[in-house]
Parts: sequence; structure tokens; C-alpha cells
Amino acid sequence: MTQNEQQAIRYIPLGEKSPIELTLQMIAHDIATPTKSGARPSEGDCLRFANLCKGRELNPWTGDCFMIGYDSQGGANFELITAYQALLKRAERSDKFDGLEGGVTIKTSDGLEHRKGCLVMKGEVIVGGWAKAYRQDRRIAHESIIDFKVYDTGRSRWKADPAGMITKCAKAAALREAFPNQVGGLYLQEELDRVHEDAELGAVIMPQRIGSQQVEREENHGEPEPAPSTVNWAAEFERYGVTEQAVMLRDAPSQRDRDSVLAAAKSMVGDGLEFKAFDCLSRYDAELANREAV
Repeated sequence: MTQNEQQAIRYIPLGEKSPIELTLQMIAHDIATPTKSGARPSEGDCLRFANLCKGRELNPWTGDCFMIGYDSQGGANFELITAYQALLKRAERSDKFDGLEGGVTIKTSDGLEHRKGCLVMKGEVIVGGWAKAYRQDRRIAHESIIDFKVYDTGRSRWKADPAGMITKCAKAAALREAFPNQVGGLYLQEELDRVHEDAELGAVIMPQRIGSQQVEREENHGEPEPAPSTVNWAAEFERYGVTEQAVMLRDAPSQRDRDSVLAAAKSMVGDGLEFKAFDCLSRYDAELANREAV
């Protein structure tokens, strides 16, 4: 065992009285979940996890957080994932907390229904989740409405309990907005399942159907291609600190454009900005889908 592995990081988790100790060996062998390929975290990964736990006063031994590994084209990656109960516990410690509610958004014949809870009948279509976090010092609730297809993997718990999963993601987003000092920067595994899956597949979340669109419209309708909306994607990626790989989305994105977007997102992931990378890719995906739907 190296000196780094023997060195213990000691701190008192939030809401507890007794200090705990974390060593790199404990994290690597007792806490971390290996990647699907069996890769385990490096000493640097374990040290980063320990410092994050200390800085955020999280206790991995009581289930506040986990260290999850996933494979990507750039190699094995490990990150801190927060438990939903840890977010809720932190919000409840604030004397300003005044409740939390949420549920699923269902597509109906009359439009959309924001339904409380996770009850979905057979044949109903889930299109999203919603949540409201209340503070005693705010007149308006902090509301989160999220898109189901952005998070859904169609596998595992997302397949077995899609309503519960999307509701939990919506509540987590509302809590982060309402209590940034307490839970800001903390994300659930449910929120990042799609990010990890796409990283493992090395795929960009975007339709691959641009190109034949104008030909199809002219053959079927004889109408010219409408002018697409202008989005400065260079500025959008610059907003997330990836200026060296920022890309301007042109009227007809080429494969090179898509590769540039993916490379920028991978850089975000490498810098620990997984959720922001996913958000940027989702925006890019939505823009291409909107052009296709015109």
C-alpha cells in the first residue's frame, strides 16, 4: 500500500457529530463501483472523490453519495453521484424549506396534464416530469419541468419505473434551483444515466436524418426549404468553457460539424461537466429536430 493509500482524509459529514475517515484504498475497494469493463479508479480518482466528499460534507458510508465508474472512448471515468435522500436532507436542514411536490407530465387528447405522483395508467404516454420546491422567503415556487426523452435510457429502472425516475429527476432539479448553497452541483445517478450510456456508446444524441430533408420536401410538396433559425453554437459552447472546440452550427450540418460538437462535449465530460455537456448536446439535438419538423 502506498503512502497515499495510507493517508486518511478525516472530516465531519453534514448533520453528524462524529468524524469519519476515508483512505484511497477504502474508496477503491469498498466504495467505488467498477466500470462495465472491470476498470477500477486510479489514486487520482479516489483522491478527487475524497476531497469532494469532504468539501460537500457527504458521508458515503451512510449512502449520501456513491462513486460510479463508466467506460468511454477516452477510457474509464469515475464520478461522485449523490443520493436523492441526501439532497432532500440538505434542503430540509434549511429553515427556509417549505415543502416539495412533483409528478409526471402526461400527454392527453386535450394537451398536457401535470399529474401529482407517479401513477400512470396503461396506454398513457409520459412526456416529462415536473416539480415545485417551496421556500418560506420566496413568493413564487422554484419550478422544474423536464423532458422525458432527454433522460430516458429505455433500460433497467427507466424501463421498469419511468414515472418514478423522471419525477425524481424533476424534484432534484427544483431543489438545486431553490437551494443552490445546500445542493448546488449535486446530481443523481438517474439524471446522468443517459450521459453515461452515450459516453459508453461514443454517440451524440442527435438525429442522423439531415441531408435528404430538402429533397423529400421538394418531391412531396414542391415547397422550398424554410430558413432555419440562427443559433450561435460557438457562443453556446463558449458559455460552458470549451472555447477551443466551439463550433458554429451551419444551415446544413456536416459530419465534421457533428464530430466537433461531440469533441467539445467530451472535453466537458473530461473536465467534470457531465450534466452541462448533456444539456448542450440536448439543445443541439432539439435544434436539429426542430429544423426537421418545419
